[in-house]
Amino acid sequence: MDTTAVNSGGSVLDQTAIFAMKKQRDAAAQTIGSLLTATTDQMNRNNPAHLGQNIDTTA
Repeated sequence: MDTTAVNSGGSVLDQTAIFAMKKQRDAAAQTIGSLLTATTDQMNRNNPAHLGQNIDTTA
């Protein structure tokens, strides 16, 4: 836990709740980052020359 960010006036329960919320936020950010990476990898497909000349058929 980052002791510099802990307010000495808060209770242990409050500090624990804040720490848990920060961990949840970090986990969600990591999950979203992996989903975005996976999505952009799929978008970089190459269509055959005769497909998708006017319409993106991978959508």
